[in-house]
Amino acid sequence: WLLNSDHPHSACELSLMQRDQQDVKESIIDRTFIADGVRWIVDYKSSEPETGQTMDAFFAQEIETYKGQLLRYRKLLAATETLPIKTALYLASVGKLVETS
Repeated sequence: WLLNSDHPHSACELSLMQRDQQDVKESIIDRTFIADGVRWIVDYKSSEPETGQTMDAFFAQEIETYKGQLLRYRKLLAATETLPIKTALYLASVGKLVETS
């Protein structure tokens, strides 16, 4: 589902430029697409849970670590997107898509 190339308006490694006062900042979104009327923004992560760490604790830690990055991506796409937007992390080490919003 995540890598399905049939999703409308799908892109991998989507580069977006944003002007911030005097600087220009580039953001690269790992994966984005539209599914069931929702714009998805997915960031891939290769992090692994620490020894003895529960999956719930691992997911919460990753969400906390990357929520600012995903919020920035959301704001960038929200400027031109009329559909609802959901963000998620794909945690490759455990093969899990974790929705963050």
